[in-house]
Amino acid sequence: MIRLKNYCDLSPQEHHALLTIRNLESIRNTSGNRETIDFQHHLEWIESLKHSNQKFYYAVVENDTLRGGVHLIRDDDHGATWGIFFDPKTSLGLIASVTLYFIDRCFESLGLQTLRSLIRTENTGAIAFNRQLGFKPLEENDDFVLMELDKMGWNAQKERKILKNILQYAAHYPIHPESL
Repeated sequence: MIRLKNYCDLSPQEHHALLTIRNLESIRNTSGNRETIDFQHHLEWIESLKHSNQKFYYAVVENDTLRGGVHLIRDDDHGATWGIFFDPKTSLGLIASVTLYFIDRCFESLGLQTLRSLIRTENTGAIAFNRQLGFKPLEENDDFVLMELDKMGWNAQKERKILKNILQYAAHYPIHPESL
């Protein structure tokens, strides 16, 4: 079973597990903030999330093992920026399942019209992954590529054979959101 668990509801052990993954060099180097995050700073940041109705962060938990995180930051009533990170040992099926579920949920349940992704330019794997999902480059500089997907584009993508196959495969990884 896969659960999406709000960061604000994690136990201290789960916060440590989350930071262990987030602070891996391979994850840190592709993040907007490349610094190692210490536990106390993380807990202070979690407190700030409790007072925000625009930022939503969820830990991805498979059975009782924390695998990564997914987040959504609303830019306005109809648009948001999202991102994910996973332990490098996480199965591609789980990653696909969470990603497709989360994007679909953003458009279908949260009423978003656009979803953006800010990716480091050297993170070619994430750029290619987002392109496969239908995201298109919007802006680019030396450090980042801003990509965007709208609801109409997402609905068209879901009809493509490759996404249908991934969605069928992802059905083997049912997701149970706790508060999304």
